[in-house]
Amino acid sequence: MSSIVLELQRDSLNPAVAVSDLLRKALLIATKLDIPDFKIWIENELGGYRGSSSVPPYRISSGQVMGMDEWGREIPVLFGTSEESETAARVRFSDSVAEIEALLQRAIRDKKGSFSVDYSPEQQAILRSASQHGLVKHTRYIRVEDLKGVLDAVRTEILKWSLKLEKDGILGEGMTFSTEEQRKASAVHYTTHFHGSVGNVAQNAEHFSQTASIGIQPKDLARLVTELSTHIDELNLDSRQKQRAEAQLAILSAELGGEPDQEIVKQAGRALWNITQGAIGSLLATAAVQPGVWHWLQNVLSNL
Repeated sequence: MSSIVLELQRDSLNPAVAVSDLLRKALLIATKLDIPDFKIWIENELGGYRGSSSVPPYRISSGQVMGMDEWGREIPVLFGTSEESETAARVRFSDSVAEIEALLQRAIRDKKGSFSVDYSPEQQAILRSASQHGLVKHTRYIRVEDLKGVLDAVRTEILKWSLKLEKDGILGEGMTFSTEEQRKASAVHYTTHFHGSVGNVAQNAEHFSQTASIGIQPKDLARLVTELSTHIDELNLDSRQKQRAEAQLAILSAELGGEPDQEIVKQAGRALWNITQGAIGSLLATAAVQPGVWHWLQNVLSNL
């Protein structure tokens, strides 16, 4: 009777076998061997990283931000700093592997080398107001190769895991494993090569949420975006500085759709503070119309 672990190795090397099918076979093995750490990663890949702001590095990509003018022409969007550009162009793939496979198949069928990832309506509004070229819509374009990269990374990780099982003397017979093989599996700490302990994927997401809450809670982030967007004209920023500030507000607004990504909030918040720090200080020193609002904004931004 054949070994399911060796079957998984052969399937991993066969590009005709879908990555989603590999994951299901890997889930069967991880469940039968009672390897909860690796099972968490498999289930995230099968179901998508829903409700978690943390995704593996191979699921983060950077696209090209394009803007469309009122005549329907698209032009590249330039930002004030490389940090602003990188943050605005960043895309995190949280979809399931099956969804990514379907998207890739459609792109190949339609002979497209890239696909678009739209901003939310709130982000669109802020980016439009910051545009100096009358752009009416903004979009990020991601290469098809980036989708392939996600699937290749998952396929490679499954192969490495199956090779480690073989090295540990865990092969299985058909779809069953001996008591000795189960004992060996329980004694080994299996890890991925991008996240450390796979068992920490869910824990990292929880820890991240707690850390983000210490810095700024979602309701405070929403208030920050709303208050500063509403009162930004009171700062009397020049057109260039205002554009840069509104670009950072668009980035922060993007984080309101789920649990805020701590690193993105920190980077965008610091950039926003650098842009507005002097103007906020001057406004408070000259009797601001709404000092309570500006004191709150000053305190929040300076602590991000």
